[in-house]
Amino acid sequence: MGATITFEEYQKIVSEHTANIEALKVANTAEIESLKTAHSEEVKRLIEENEVLKGVVAAMAAEIEALKSNQNKNSKNSSKPPSSDGLKKAPVTKSLREKTGRHTGGQKGHKGNTLDLVDNPDIVVELNPVSHCDCGGKIIIDMDGFIVRQVTDLEKPKKITIEYHAHDGYCEQCGKVHKASFPKGADAAASYGEGVQAMVSYLNIYQMLPLKRTAELMRDLFGVEISQGTVIKANESTYVQLGGALEEIKEELINSEVVNFDETGMRVDGSLHWLHSAGTKEATLYVLHKKRGKEAMDAMGVLPFFNGTAVHDHWKSYYYYLCAHAECNGHILRHLVFLFETLKQDWARDMICLLMRIKRHVDLSKLFGGDRLDLSEIQEYELIYRQILENAAIHLRMDSPYNTTGVEIERVDENTAAADAGLVGEDVNTDSTVALKLAAGILAAANTDTKGKKRKKTESERMVTRLAEYEQETLMFMYDFNIPFDNNAAEQNCRMPKLKTKISGCFRTVEGAEVFAGIRSYVSTAIKKGKNLIEGFKAALRGQAREFIYPEQT
Repeated sequence: MGATITFEEYQKIVSEHTANIEALKVANTAEIESLKTAHSEEVKRLIEENEVLKGVVAAMAAEIEALKSNQNKNSKNSSKPPSSDGLKKAPVTKSLREKTGRHTGGQKGHKGNTLDLVDNPDIVVELNPVSHCDCGGKIIIDMDGFIVRQVTDLEKPKKITIEYHAHDGYCEQCGKVHKASFPKGADAAASYGEGVQAMVSYLNIYQMLPLKRTAELMRDLFGVEISQGTVIKANESTYVQLGGALEEIKEELINSEVVNFDETGMRVDGSLHWLHSAGTKEATLYVLHKKRGKEAMDAMGVLPFFNGTAVHDHWKSYYYYLCAHAECNGHILRHLVFLFETLKQDWARDMICLLMRIKRHVDLSKLFGGDRLDLSEIQEYELIYRQILENAAIHLRMDSPYNTTGVEIERVDENTAAADAGLVGEDVNTDSTVALKLAAGILAAANTDTKGKKRKKTESERMVTRLAEYEQETLMFMYDFNIPFDNNAAEQNCRMPKLKTKISGCFRTVEGAEVFAGIRSYVSTAIKKGKNLIEGFKAALRGQAREFIYPEQT
């Protein structure tokens, strides 16, 4: 017979078992909670690490695009000069110019320059046939009937020397002696006249001949032996007489409605200087300066007093001035071509097509006498322009480029952040700080590079932002038909001075470069006004440069 226990003993045993069970339950619950907490922390760490890695990947992708951009840029798809292409020829890109269907050469209605017969030839040569026929008969010359052909040719220019005899005279009454005065230019026993000085300045400054070749041409063509120093002195003599003319040119530019501005680098005295240009269809002004930005523009003296529209590239220093501004769409198109052809950005192609479509519309309106587009047409083009940039921003995963309050950071809901961190089912309020820190870390990682610095925008992002911020300046040619589509006029103004540096390499002195810039301003303005340059150089040497350029103001 088994052992028996009392009821009190039985209750004690049950109580002990119950306590053991409760202890095991508490231990298991604590272990489960510990595992759950550890799992939650691990999930948070992995999510945060994953988002940081996403930011690193985005930064590396931006760096790769930047490297590709630098490697694949050339003079055809960016603002880089052709000289930077090196030995590798830039690939041929499709021209943005539209085909007109016309053949090359002179077009129908074009006024040609044909050689006409002159009424009073300098030399007449009578040409007669042979004196006897094959049959032995004598040839009778018909002096009244003949065919005329003229040959226009050149003789070697003639050098002339003018000798002045300055006599003394005396008064027959008081005996005072009076001396004759030599004319201006006859300052020494032997000197060069204004014709020689004008020619050497014309050859050196306008035709871009180096000093040595200028002296050689004067010797071979005119028989005048001069030194290279004579050429330099002639240029200086011309330059010192241009003060009034250059001031008038500056005033004309200040009072113009539209002026094209540009700048180009020049090596002077072993260092980089900048030649700044301002020009219209009627005038050009060049100023040399050590700086490229606002300091140089102030020294030029046009933009600080200008109230019209300044056409220029996207050099930010121009925007210090309160005049109206217009961007060069030629530069913009080259950047867009690069983005489309090299970086495969389809939105860039759409923007190219839009800008060219607007240009075509404006050109046709001008052709048929229009002076503005309809308001509805302008609003339609603006809408398409903005839609292209909004779509580009979506494709590039960037904020709207038309956000006027700066870069807008996406707000992260606390519950969403907590759920992403593995805190579902917990008291979110107790971990809201963790959730917000995690969200901020995610956003910061996406905008930092591999070194922890703030990530630079990619070229595509910068272009989208620029086109949105400077929409009015980009489309200025659509609003005002007097505004050109591009800044080619200013680039043409810089082309000849740039050619000078290609021929001569550099300017040895700042003074020589300033002389070139001043005379070139006078020359370019004279050409635009249809003046004869040789006569212009002579007028400058006589101190009449202002009267030569602006005869109506004398």
